[in-house]
Amino acid sequence: MKKKENKNSANTKSGEKLCLACGLCCDGTLFKGAVIEKNEGLKIHSQLDLTVDKEKNRFMLPCHLHDPEVGCTVYGQVRPRVCGNFRCKLLKRLHKGKVSEQEALKIVVKTKALKKQVVSEIIKRASFIEPLTLIEKFILVFKSSHEDPYFRRTNAKLFIAYVALRKMLEKHFYKTESKEIIEDEDSSEMS
Repeated sequence: MKKKENKNSANTKSGEKLCLACGLCCDGTLFKGAVIEKNEGLKIHSQLDLTVDKEKNRFMLPCHLHDPEVGCTVYGQVRPRVCGNFRCKLLKRLHKGKVSEQEALKIVVKTKALKKQVVSEIIKRASFIEPLTLIEKFILVFKSSHEDPYFRRTNAKLFIAYVALRKMLEKHFYKTESKEIIEDEDSSEMS
């Protein structure tokens, strides 16, 4: 007699695979910071050498513990609670059976390809020393001279790629539509 696999166990494994393949919530693509739970304290964050904004009770993203090649380097170990508790739209859809693991992974690959295109276009225009979120980099490039018609023509490829990426992020990753994230950095926190 075949032993029935626990559906929640299968969902958890699929979720782990998806999260490790993705990492958009860790690398500064989706959020500027992650909220520190009140009862968690700062001990774990200092142990992991996370940059903490004590005023806003969050640690800053991109997280240095995220490796683009392997994902979170402390996944399954001691890490901030918000990291284990966060569920993007895509992960929730996977757990509800509304999207297969294969479909979800394809969405991640497509989104990361768009992100790579945006980042390569941004790097052509500016260099950044400190770690900034993707949104911050985009804003710095576009705030400089977006009213200049020549600038708009020469940066159309970047703008189109960025808009396509934003649409993918809103459709598949943000918990709710987040139209104000570009303007309001405080709304771009993972909780």
